[in-house]
Amino acid sequence: MTGSRAGRVTVLAFAGTKGKNAYWSCVCDCGTRFVTQGRHLRSGSTKSCGCFGKEQRALATSKAKTKHGKTAGGNSRVYRIWSNMVSRCTNPNFDAYPYYGGRGISVCDRWRLFENFLQDMGEPGPDESIDRIDPSGDYEPGNCRWSSKIEQANNTRKNKVLEIDGTRMTVAEWSRQPGACAAKTIYERLERGWDSRRAVFAPLRRAA
Repeated sequence: MTGSRAGRVTVLAFAGTKGKNAYWSCVCDCGTRFVTQGRHLRSGSTKSCGCFGKEQRALATSKAKTKHGKTAGGNSRVYRIWSNMVSRCTNPNFDAYPYYGGRGISVCDRWRLFENFLQDMGEPGPDESIDRIDPSGDYEPGNCRWSSKIEQANNTRKNKVLEIDGTRMTVAEWSRQPGACAAKTIYERLERGWDSRRAVFAPLRRAA
């Protein structure tokens, strides 16, 4: 990807891997250097160092107050949901950052602007909050919905579904099958990039 462009970003060099993710050193048109995952560059969810989102948020604040009154004092529920979503993906000082931005989850450039987020998602129901369909994916159109707490509980990484020979079960369910490994081992193997069958059924290596 060296030399390629993504929005305001120019890719400078390969920066290594972490788990199964490849990272690249980049420079933004504003001069800021940073490191990001290749998948974010390829998907278009990263198009700047964050400066574009800041510019758009500043513009959105004045527009939103006039157009739909959702940002005045940060007192609308949908605005607070959006603000927390952006903070947990971009602000290392935010309590939940290690579980979102710290593990590579980002907010697409379009949703750095509250007005776009509201247009795409609409208003949540009284007991709903934002939920990512793919828990390892980014906050972006097509991967988010408004869901209740019960629905979200059924969509966590701990309920990951695997398909083997046409049968779909959660990791916990597979771990209870004859010859299967413990759920913890299966998750660790999946994080290392193992395919589903091998992650579930490959025997553990025993010390000599």
